[in-house]
Amino acid sequence: MPKPLVLSDIRNRAGAFVAEWRDAEGYEKGEAQEFVRGLLRCFGISGRTAAVYEKRARRSSTGQHGFIDALISGTVVIEMKSAGRDLVAAEQQALDYIESLTEHERPDYILTSDFKRFRLLSLVAEAGGGGATRSSSCSRSFPRMSRTSCSSRDIAARSSARRSKSKRRFTRRRSWRASMST
Repeated sequence: MPKPLVLSDIRNRAGAFVAEWRDAEGYEKGEAQEFVRGLLRCFGISGRTAAVYEKRARRSSTGQHGFIDALISGTVVIEMKSAGRDLVAAEQQALDYIESLTEHERPDYILTSDFKRFRLLSLVAEAGGGGATRSSSCSRSFPRMSRTSCSSRDIAARSSARRSKSKRRFTRRRSWRASMST
């Protein structure tokens, strides 16, 4: 069994990943899958088995089909763009695909990148936040910039339902264990 990663391992892997991609051209069509696999390896995730690449999905705004660059079911949609492209537009594109995903596939996060910058959008409603989402952007030098905006009601309701269902399961498990020990 592999040993669990500690923060220093993740930092070391991330440093090697940045060094490897620092001078890359950042071409979406030719390098996106390799980039995502390398990024996932930083966290000890096998990119080949964890993610579905180029998943066909229907855009809710146009009805046209497109492709999600990478999907880790129930966790994250990753949308890549060529270097220098607009990550807000990439985020909107990823949001546009979500309605075509099954309940099991729908993510809690959207990660967009142009090979030089990352943008992470949480689709999970924060407690007391009234369905707000938080999006953080980091450039190469990692200054933090965040914004808060309204998420769609469907996403907020789904996230709230998932969280309360999870709490019920945990409570049942905990009470079952307590009854078994007495």
